[in-house]
This record gives sequence, C-alpha cells and structure tokens, in this order.
Amino acid sequence: MRKHFSKISFAFLILTFGFYFMVPTNNNYSSTTINTWLLIGLALTLIFAFLSPKNAWKKIVLTVIAIAIVIFLFIAIAFGISGL
Repeated sequence: MRKHFSKISFAFLILTFGFYFMVPTNNNYSSTTINTWLLIGLALTLIFAFLSPKNAWKKIVLTVIAIAIVIFLFIAIAFGISGL
C-alpha cells in the first residue's frame, strides 16, 4: 500500500486544486470554509508525499505544493483575502 502513497498524494493535490477553483463563491461557501478545505487537502497531500518511498514523486508533489503556496500567498496579499 505504501508504494501507492505518491499517487494518492498527487490525487489529493489535484482534488484540492479542483475544489478550490471550481467551488462557487456566491454565498454558498464562505472564504474561511474554502481556505479550511484547501489547507486540509494540502496537509493530506504533504502527509502522503512524505510517507511515499518514491523520491521522484515526492519531489514533484513537494515542488507543486511550494509553488501553490507561493501563488496562494501572493493572491492573499495582493487581493486582501480575509481569514489568512
């Protein structure tokens, strides 16, 4: 099972990004709820990436997460997203 952790972490990453960009923000979900789900998804992605025995997948997933966090922080600072 542990050999599939890298694929599971990448799937969590894709699902997290999909949820973050596809969810409507017109009073259906608050920004705090969206940010909470984003952080939960990124946390699960990191957990499975660190437990993965494959170094190539680990590097790919951790690089994508690092880029995503930088972009998220840029958006949060540039547009003043509350709850960060």
